Amino acid sequence: MNPVLRALCILAAVAACKSTPSTPPGEGGGEEVEDESLPEQGPIEEAATLMARGYADKALEVIDAALAKTPEDYELHYARGVALQGLGRGEEAVASWRSCLERKPGFFPALNGIGAVELDAGHLDAAIEALRGAIEAKPDFPDAHYNLGLALRAKGDQDGALAAFLRAKELNPGDADIYEMLATVHLRRGELAEARAAVDSARELRGDDPAVLRIEAKVLTAEGKHGEAAKVYEAVVAAAPEDAESRLQLARALVRSGRAAEASPLLAALAAELPEEAVVFSEWGGALIEQGMIDGPEGGLARVDRALELGPGLVSAKVRRIKALAALRRCKEAVSDHREVVASEPKAKTQADEALGRCAKKR
Repeated sequence: MNPVLRALCILAAVAACKSTPSTPPGEGGGEEVEDESLPEQGPIEEAATLMARGYADKALEVIDAALAKTPEDYELHYARGVALQGLGRGEEAVASWRSCLERKPGFFPALNGIGAVELDAGHLDAAIEALRGAIEAKPDFPDAHYNLGLALRAKGDQDGALAAFLRAKELNPGDADIYEMLATVHLRRGELAEARAAVDSARELRGDDPAVLRIEAKVLTAEGKHGEAAKVYEAVVAAAPEDAESRLQLARALVRSGRAAEASPLLAALAAELPEEAVVFSEWGGALIEQGMIDGPEGGLARVDRALELGPGLVSAKVRRIKALAALRRCKEAVSDHREVVASEPKAKTQADEALGRCAKKR
């Protein structure tokens, strides 16, 4: 869930705690009884209602008016931060939450809010510090564990991220976002069975949501089920045709499942939309090479060369160039490129060896 929405849920809970209970009819001393089943909203409850309706600017006005009367109310400072975050004013939101913490040290929603904003800004150390503070204040708060997992993953600490997401799952087993991230981390760690279990849980909770489908397609790709991955990516693209990354992944899955001819039009369209993206030209060149359409200004080799003009260090394009040259029997060039790749990218040796193909004996 979006951090603003998570913060809004907490804001609504705070508002509920502050609501004035209604007086039961008949207990007003014989006077005419007014309908008190819907008491006047307090400022925090009113702000939460406005935020839920998409009026963060009006919510901020309500909170600022209330703060002018009671500037030491820590909950109002927290609510102000939520409204500011909803308006995309992250730095100001953090300042409001810090004002909240000055008045109520250890208030875990404010610490979580700070962590979420710092995470979005790429300030990973500040995010981790705030989120660990939130967890220390309230160890059973799942959002803080989830956000900490995001921060640790971004920092490259896959073990720490996994532990944080697993704890978040224990505390909130019905949150599909957690299973999505668990699948992502397990994939990164090469744990396919665990990734499969996590993505299956996400599908149970959220069905055919495109975000979940993207993760499932990645799991299928890692499992070598490229045909099935292509079908899932087709569903993602149908739901979100503007998603260029999913269209690229669909094209890759089509090529890997022996359907390069279907991938080529997709890649041509992407190249027209993203003329500076080296990866797109590399994949397009690869699809054309698979079809034997290699030579000439519209062939695979020309597309791969364009990829290397845009991204000289792109290993996939270097390997595909070797394959194209070998297919054209330009073995001297292929062998020269092979030596360069093996020397500069030793991890790509196996792929480079395979690409050299019929020119292998010329080395």
